[in-house]
Amino acid sequence: LASPSNTSSSSSGVSAQLSPIARSELFIVSKLWNDEHAPTDVALACRRSLADLQLEYLDLYLVHWPIDWRKGTVLCPGTTPMAECWRAMERLVDE
Repeated sequence: LASPSNTSSSSSGVSAQLSPIARSELFIVSKLWNDEHAPTDVALACRRSLADLQLEYLDLYLVHWPIDWRKGTVLCPGTTPMAECWRAMERLVDE
């Protein structure tokens, strides 16, 4: 199943594509993109993934690559320490 964030458009979410399968039977993973490591971006990025996939929760949310990029760039090093990004991701568990 292609992740909408990795494709050009998203016409239906996971639930619509897999409707005969119970959500509890699936283990769904998404990733935080490299230019969204700033603590202020992490929750928003996760909510966007949930909305794109039309889901209420993810089973696992990963850092796509442990290298921060400046917002809106590719391969331009950012300044967010990985520990700050990780703490912001840990806070998602409580939301």
